[in-house]
Amino acid sequence: MKRPPGTKHPTASRSAPPTSIARKLAILVTIAVALASVALSGVSLWQELSRYAETRTKMLVGAAQIFASASAPAVAARNAGSAYQAMKAIARMPDFRYARIDIAPGHTLAVLGGATQLDDDLRIRADGDERIPPLSLLSSHSIEVDAPIVSGGLDVGRFILVADTSDLADQLWSSLRGAMLGGLFALILGLFVAARLQRGLTRPLRELSDTIWRIRSAHAYDARVEAKSNDEVGVLIDSFNTMLEEIQTRDQRLEAHRRNLEKEVADRTQDYRAAKDAAEAANAAKSDFLATMSHEIRTPMNGVMAMAELLAAADIPQRQRRYAEVISKSGQSLLAIINDILDFSKIESGKLELERIALDPEELASDVTCLFGGRASEKGLDLAGFVSPATPSRIAGDPVRINQVIGNLVNNALKFSDRGSVSLEVGPDPGDPSRIAFAVSDTGIGIPKDKLGEIFGAFTQADQSTTRRFGGTGLGLAISRRLIKAMGGELTVESELGKGSRFAFSIPAEDRVPPPPWPGAAGDRADEPLAFLDVRGEATLEALRRYLRAAGYRVLSARDGAAPPETALMIVDPDRVPASRSERGARIVCMAALGDPSSHRRVREGRADAVLSRPLQRSEIFGLLLAIETGSPLAGLAAPESALRGRFSVFPNLRALVADDGAVNREVAIEALTRLEAIPTTVENGLEAVQAALGQEFDVVLMDVSMPELDGFEATRRIRAAESEQGRRRTPIVAVTAHVIGGAADAWRDAGMDAVLHKPFTVSSLAACLGLFFAPTENVIGPEATAPAAPQAPPRPSSTPLLDEKVLRDLASTGPRGSTAFMEKVFGIFVEQAPKSAAKMEAAFERMDIAEVGRVAHAIKSMSLNIGAGAAAAMAAELERRANLEPDGVGPDLIARMTGVLAETCVALDKKKAALSLGRQEAEA
Repeated sequence: MKRPPGTKHPTASRSAPPTSIARKLAILVTIAVALASVALSGVSLWQELSRYAETRTKMLVGAAQIFASASAPAVAARNAGSAYQAMKAIARMPDFRYARIDIAPGHTLAVLGGATQLDDDLRIRADGDERIPPLSLLSSHSIEVDAPIVSGGLDVGRFILVADTSDLADQLWSSLRGAMLGGLFALILGLFVAARLQRGLTRPLRELSDTIWRIRSAHAYDARVEAKSNDEVGVLIDSFNTMLEEIQTRDQRLEAHRRNLEKEVADRTQDYRAAKDAAEAANAAKSDFLATMSHEIRTPMNGVMAMAELLAAADIPQRQRRYAEVISKSGQSLLAIINDILDFSKIESGKLELERIALDPEELASDVTCLFGGRASEKGLDLAGFVSPATPSRIAGDPVRINQVIGNLVNNALKFSDRGSVSLEVGPDPGDPSRIAFAVSDTGIGIPKDKLGEIFGAFTQADQSTTRRFGGTGLGLAISRRLIKAMGGELTVESELGKGSRFAFSIPAEDRVPPPPWPGAAGDRADEPLAFLDVRGEATLEALRRYLRAAGYRVLSARDGAAPPETALMIVDPDRVPASRSERGARIVCMAALGDPSSHRRVREGRADAVLSRPLQRSEIFGLLLAIETGSPLAGLAAPESALRGRFSVFPNLRALVADDGAVNREVAIEALTRLEAIPTTVENGLEAVQAALGQEFDVVLMDVSMPELDGFEATRRIRAAESEQGRRRTPIVAVTAHVIGGAADAWRDAGMDAVLHKPFTVSSLAACLGLFFAPTENVIGPEATAPAAPQAPPRPSSTPLLDEKVLRDLASTGPRGSTAFMEKVFGIFVEQAPKSAAKMEAAFERMDIAEVGRVAHAIKSMSLNIGAGAAAAMAAELERRANLEPDGVGPDLIARMTGVLAETCVALDKKKAALSLGRQEAEA
């Protein structure tokens, strides 16, 4: 089969030329014949050598024996001449060199010829049975035969005959030449036979190769090769043809599939798109369902929880107050379950976002232990927290989520413990000091080892019967573990059935601010001070031990059988205070249980010097140890009994507009605001809210986001637009919503609202929200009310006036005589710029950019001095001083105070501006 002109065989592209089968066969035959010839030649040479050795041996031994017999009479007579005559016939022997007759060793009778012998030449004795080794002939130039001469039965001498081996080479070459000629003939014959055979083998293979080349170049899979034999080559060709048929069939199917592929792809894409849309719709439906469910549940709960809280704080009989407390606590439990489900949904959908702001680990621990202190006291459990003195005073993280995790762990520890103690430990991670470790330990029911791997699953508890016994959704630990993982940590557990559990995690401690020196940690005291402990509760006792040892104290405990020393720091329970004081100056500190005034009575009676509250707080023990080290009196550390009563921040005469379409929600807002000493005004929809906000002066607007006529978002946009067009003061607008997930949960920011208050809210959370904009005052609200959920900024110092009237008079004289337009313009600029500066300062503090905080504070100080805002200028100057000289002293409380003073100043300037405008209008009229 010929190839088209100008094309190359595929093998032509190889780096080395191909070797044909014919050439391979020729090489193979040549090698085989050569090897056979070599073997045959070797055998022939060996046989020739052996034959030569045998023949030569017989001839020389025979000749030696004959001549020895012929010369025997002469030798016996010692007749040299006769002996020589007997030897002369030897000269006619072929290859003869030398003959000699010895009559004794060293005595020769006759010699014929001459020869030089080497030590390695062959020597044999005729009277022995010696044979010449064939291989020895190759290295010997001569052969010596020694035969005895016998006369009358006696040895009379020796006959020595020497012959050379010169004819051996000729005989060997003749034999080798014959073998080579035979090998050459065999080679020629083998090549002839191979040439005849290879034609029948290579021709079909060549056809097969050419066909493969044609298929490769033209993809002609319809080509076939004809099989002309039934041997292996024929089988190979048949297999090749079968393979081509299968390939051709496959190509036909692929071609048919290719023709329909576009349609199939379009059909499947449509199916996938439909499935994707269905999945997204299902996911959206789930999210919408959760959002709607949350909204619908939270809305009526708003009335239940807020009214229950107000009812519990009212002056009602104890039994009815207890009923109200049960309602409130049940609502809080239901809200916690809803929040768990919503958090889990956010985590599952990947929409959970973590904040990264400055936080105080000690404050987090204190908040959690204080929050659960009452519950621990009710169950008779000892709850205590220990925050290592080496713990940084500030790190960057999400305080809300960290608080949620440790709160969940403490809640579980209290839930599953009926006796003993629960402890919360915070401090640098021993394995990695760049991380902060948190651990919650309890003495509760414990977890079986085979269940430890299951407790972190969603909707799972170690024993499903615990759901009925203790309650809960089984989501708390699953959410906590995922939150910690998102923060770069891992939540672990160690537990033993019946002996309690320990949950621990550590997170990166970024942007660390070193802690203040622990009192007495320097260890430079002359004598080691003593501390004596006699308190109930293993967790509280251990925390006290660790705090005191860190301060250099040697700690003795009544639990260990120690007696109280006469001169020592004594920390005891109220019922264990000594009846009489030692005259040697022992200091006595009482541990105050929640709601128990007996510790404070011990202080008033002079039997104790100070009070530490339960659960134990690091800040209190720090203050106690610092007072002792500096020699300060301990009396100031005793908290008044009224501190045990709940306090709310109140806002006297605060004008609040409430926009809500729900009658229950409006009633709740009215009651809550009235309890906070604010003045509420209500409207039922967004349109009325816009009209009221633009028609009257309000300090704050509580705007429900879901209302008829006009929703809260659009109502806020219209209010903001009117404020901008008319140059009105910006009124704080708080979104009040039951949406915590979904698009409506974060839409308040885009609408121009200033904060969000989620339903159901309590009086405490409402007070905390209002505290973001206005400086509050404290007022006791009932004996069992709770403290605000978020820390409030303390009011500005009363010693500094909000506005300096002298500076205002000087400012008024700067403008045209009798004109107030200049004052109104200056006031307006300050009111417009102050919130922006406050926001910039807060953003810088969240980034822990204290230098930027100082620069913003300097700018606030300058503009405050120019306008006579004395309190704002003084606060900004203090903030600037700390930012430049004491960066660690810049905390969230100082930032909140600055923001609060600015807000108060803006309100006062707005009033001044309104009065000036009214006076100008009256003058013009």
